[in-house]
Amino acid sequence: MVCLLLALAGCKGESRLAYVDRLLVSEADVGSQRIGLDTERIAASAREALQEHGRVGLIDPGARSGGEGAPWHARAEVVYVRTLPPVIAPSGGDGVQPMRAEVAVELTLTRGAGSRIVGEGRAQQEFLAGGALQARDDAFSTALDDALADAARQVGLHLETADKKEGELVADLSSGDGQRREFALRVLADRKSPVAVPHLLERLADADRTVQLRAVGGLVAVGDARAVPALIDASLGRDPSFVIQVIYALAEIGGEEAEAYLFTASTGHMEDLVREAAGEALANLRAERLAAASTHSRRAPRP
Repeated sequence: MVCLLLALAGCKGESRLAYVDRLLVSEADVGSQRIGLDTERIAASAREALQEHGRVGLIDPGARSGGEGAPWHARAEVVYVRTLPPVIAPSGGDGVQPMRAEVAVELTLTRGAGSRIVGEGRAQQEFLAGGALQARDDAFSTALDDALADAARQVGLHLETADKKEGELVADLSSGDGQRREFALRVLADRKSPVAVPHLLERLADADRTVQLRAVGGLVAVGDARAVPALIDASLGRDPSFVIQVIYALAEIGGEEAEAYLFTASTGHMEDLVREAAGEALANLRAERLAAASTHSRRAPRP
């Protein structure tokens, strides 16, 4: 891991929602330097992405922030770089198919102990195998720029979305921009808004497992009992690791239906790991219910 602390050139803008005075570059993938993606190159691309694609202004270390509060610190990390094989056409053509350079990055803004914003970017760029090495390096360089641009845009959307009112967030759920819809839904879930529940339930059927798990987490954040039947249905026929995530979610949401499912899974599921997780979750759920009942009983006025 190679880290470099870089000063940032001053930049002001009326539309900026946050200001960054330091950038830390974390080069997690040691193969990056072999293709020209050293810390200087990554830092330059991250600065440009923040200025051009995010809602972030760059200021010199120690300078006064142009917005409210203290400036943020930024961290750019190359999560991985890899070469992907050609995409084989269904017709199996005889032409030379290009390889693909893929870069994944994270762009993180932090301020103090409790404020953290993360943008995740991934991009691909084609190049011909057997050609000049410079062409390969240029493909990785372009993929890096595109991935950081996507991550910076996500940071900007996070900043835009965080202060919106519920009506504005609901309107964003109908946006043609998929990332804008996703961020609006995350904020609604964090605010425990019941409006988020139907949209999160739809995502349980998404083909992308990451989307499914985010939906599970969002439903736990809201804590609405309407999610219980859908979560139970989503667990049917799934692999043990996914079922265990659903089990933990049901234990967090609680209720009679969730408790009944946990009991059934703890005694009758074919996988040992699932039975153990369900038994533990059921015990925790019942203990919390008893503790809540005891607290309520102590607080209830005596006749």
